[in-house]
Amino acid sequence: MNISWVLGFGWISLLFWFGLLAVSLVTEGIISYIFWFLFLIWSFILIARFYNFNGKPWRRVHFRGMRLYSGALGKEYSKSKEEDREISIFNCCKLFAANLGGGHPEKYESYVMELDETKGTYFASIVEKTRNDVFEDLSNQSVEELCEHLRINTKLGPHIILAKIIEEKYGVHEVGQYIAAILKKEAT
Repeated sequence: MNISWVLGFGWISLLFWFGLLAVSLVTEGIISYIFWFLFLIWSFILIARFYNFNGKPWRRVHFRGMRLYSGALGKEYSKSKEEDREISIFNCCKLFAANLGGGHPEKYESYVMELDETKGTYFASIVEKTRNDVFEDLSNQSVEELCEHLRINTKLGPHIILAKIIEEKYGVHEVGQYIAAILKKEAT
């Protein structure tokens, strides 16, 4: 079972946590206190990793999706080397969409086609829709400049596909939060 898909950390981290707990319970004196301290620190680290992986709805989609994208990128890299060509982000996104789709890959592949045409227009429309709640700290002029920047500079990639999925699952407000996190470099 791949617990890292659910928790954000794997078996080794969990076993290390149990090991620290066991040693702190078995030992006595200063050694016990040291291991209790290490146990508490490691507990906080695991809680933070869990929160970072599952805390907000966009995080649930983003981090799992980026793991799938890295696998698709690796497959596209291998295929491009075999065919002696450059890596195609479009092909990588199609493979990524097929992995996301599970039993219905055609649904997400249609997202790739649609988003390849609209690119930054999609992100700009979300920023405009959420300007009063997610981007409330920005002036109207700054929002307009941001939207123009997004329309011109956004290219097809995993973030834009994940944004579409987040919109479908959680709504426009959550996509606005996701775009804000991308801009703040919290969603890389």
